[in-house]
Amino acid sequence: MLHARDGVTWLATAGGGLNRIEGNTVTTLGKKQGLPSDEISSLLETRDGALWVGSYTAGAARLARGRVAVYGAAQGLPSAEVRVLFQDRRGTVWAGTQSGLARFTGAGFVPVREAGAPTGSVAAIAEERDGTLWFGTAGEGLARYRGGVFKTLGTADGLLSNWIMSLHLDSAGSLWIGSNGDGLNRLRDGRLSSIRPADGLWDGTCLGILEDGAGQLWVTSNRGFFRAALSDLNAFADGRAGKVASTGYGPGDAMRSTTFAGGLQPAGALDQAGRLLLPSTRGLVIVDPRRLPPAERPPGTRLERVLVNGGGGGRPATAGLTLPPGAATVAIQYSAVTLLDAERVRFRYQMEGLTRDWIDAGMNREVSFPALSHGVYRFRVRASLDGKRWSEPGPALAIVIQPFFYETAWFAVLLAGATLAVLLGLFRLRLHRLRLRQVRMERLVAQKTEALRQANEHLSRLSFLDGPTGLANRRRFDEVLREEWSRACRAGTPLALIIADIDYFKRYNDALGHPEGDRCLAAVAGVLISHARRAADLAARYGGEEFVMLIPGVDQAAALLVAESLRAACEALAIAHPDSPAAPVVTLSLGVAVCLPSNEAAMPSLLRDADAALYRAKHEGRNRVRG
Repeated sequence: MLHARDGVTWLATAGGGLNRIEGNTVTTLGKKQGLPSDEISSLLETRDGALWVGSYTAGAARLARGRVAVYGAAQGLPSAEVRVLFQDRRGTVWAGTQSGLARFTGAGFVPVREAGAPTGSVAAIAEERDGTLWFGTAGEGLARYRGGVFKTLGTADGLLSNWIMSLHLDSAGSLWIGSNGDGLNRLRDGRLSSIRPADGLWDGTCLGILEDGAGQLWVTSNRGFFRAALSDLNAFADGRAGKVASTGYGPGDAMRSTTFAGGLQPAGALDQAGRLLLPSTRGLVIVDPRRLPPAERPPGTRLERVLVNGGGGGRPATAGLTLPPGAATVAIQYSAVTLLDAERVRFRYQMEGLTRDWIDAGMNREVSFPALSHGVYRFRVRASLDGKRWSEPGPALAIVIQPFFYETAWFAVLLAGATLAVLLGLFRLRLHRLRLRQVRMERLVAQKTEALRQANEHLSRLSFLDGPTGLANRRRFDEVLREEWSRACRAGTPLALIIADIDYFKRYNDALGHPEGDRCLAAVAGVLISHARRAADLAARYGGEEFVMLIPGVDQAAALLVAESLRAACEALAIAHPDSPAAPVVTLSLGVAVCLPSNEAAMPSLLRDADAALYRAKHEGRNRVRG
């Protein structure tokens, strides 16, 4: 998205060219009008009024005074995929590509090869008031360029993730850094602070960051967008607040799509009226911060079940609870009376007789009180959607734990006249009961700890999988690539990489719809799984319709045979493609690269070589293998 100084809005599409929106009129520019590609990625308006247009497949173009100049690999760009274009205070135009940075000289681009400069994908660029430039990368962290010297910050320096999706310099000069699922970092005065979903962020994925005129930060993600006051975010980052209040708009709100653009720049814009222009996978979402719908009323709460001493099943929490003498572990389950906004609900509870204040329970729908002693308690719970407005407490649950006879007042009177022998006996009895209770508690803690360990192992396995296809995801692929690269360096064995792309998959989606597209992705994933025959082979989803296969220990000829087998197997699936110039069925274009690893610094070259081979396969007509 780009809102130009003349009031014209430019919208880049992945296959539909460049849209120009002025008033109620929309016109389209594409290859027929001189652009190098219809797959547009990034936009920039320079101070001389020129419009720069980056593409996914064919470099960049400069539109000025009715003329179009195209810049690709022959003009110095390190990659044909341009993710971000940026003009610094000195007037220099920078291009962030899939394979590093380049500067525009006036006649062409010059790749940036200085020590410390990013060598992989650059997704975002920002500049401080003193001219310091920041480059957000996909896997290499945050690069700083100051005084002609590059320096890289990573997770070891306090970044939540080395996979950076967005950058924003706010009105006070703080740099906000959006990650790919882990939350936000704030960089101020050389110090990094972190804000995670557990701290109150509505979502951890930060694809685009915008600041409105009312001091609100707006962040887009893969399940909608949310806003938070800069004052709240700064208070938390400075340690002056324990939580951040953020309001999200997602699946329960009136949007055709809740997935927004990311990994490129600009991924959103503010128009002259102060409205936010947010590009989604199904069109443009326009948000007027001054005309937001009223905040939802907080949902009511309902007490569900009570579990005593870890007993299974529990009992309904609709009436008072009276327990026999003895310390009891009581767990109370509750819920909010809403389905639409269930994932946004936060809870607070109060146990009269034990706590005086309301305790923040977050999203937890169960609270446990270990070893409640005898007495009378009243449990109440409240709910909120935004962390500011809370529902009135529902009916309280009364809990009475009866005392042992020796805990009553009359027994205390009798005890005063008892002999030393009776006191000693009661002491031993009490000690025995405490030991039994300790054994029960230790057993319960051990059971809960084991259940938590198993749940964490399950979540860890899920974090490495791509849900729609069942393949390893991009994060898992990056980890295995580093491991296999190190192993191949030690053993002196080759390492092969195949990158596969489904031909004209966007046309397939447009013709048959996303459900059929998902089934097609799953079917192609099945082909890759069937060819990953060895334990060391890894098939993964690289992103969108791209797949990768990592094959250790094979040479170029063997890797080409595997790639050709993949191509033939996909074609043999005979999945009808109604709009493919390559074939009447779904086909693959594949790029193969093999190298003998020597050091970790050379690892990106394997990806670049395979990507270049894939590009040749596409350029030569698709449905083929190139190495």
